[in-house]
Amino acid sequence: MRKYLTIPTAILISAVFFTACKPSEKQKRPDLNLLYTCKADILWGETEAEAEFKRLGNGDWDINFTGPDTLSGLTVSFRDGTAHCEMNGVSADIAGENIPDGSLFDLVCGALDSGANDTGDCIADENLLIGKGHNQNGDYELLFTADTMELCGIKIPDSELEAVIEDFQPIELPPVETAE
Repeated sequence: MRKYLTIPTAILISAVFFTACKPSEKQKRPDLNLLYTCKADILWGETEAEAEFKRLGNGDWDINFTGPDTLSGLTVSFRDGTAHCEMNGVSADIAGENIPDGSLFDLVCGALDSGANDTGDCIADENLLIGKGHNQNGDYELLFTADTMELCGIKIPDSELEAVIEDFQPIELPPVETAE
């Protein structure tokens, strides 16, 4: 009788042990090739910033900084390779070739645009899906919640940048009426 109890017990213990230590699973990456808004708490080296991002297409962004006080009120719009910056009634346009590579805008928007065009898999890790990629700024990771599949973070290790993403909302465009 004892032999019959130990075999099922051993199988049960093995099943619990091996499922607790199962390797990461690959899953399809959520689609970021859409229009959306989100808020980001950014840590870049020793610099902290908060901003609201609006993606209006590949390379088309509106960014409104809400913190810290030194950046609060700065708005940056990217259109057709040009950045339009405005703060306290002062504005300037910067041609794309004059925007420094590795700038905060280039890092965050570059990773998000690259991720929107990448159809690679994500690795499941606890409650997150991690989509890894590479662009002109180096390696990046896009983090998604496993249950809602929404963007929840960005990591760019070589640039010491991490961002927590909140309030991710796709932008719904009104239907276009056609003339008959």
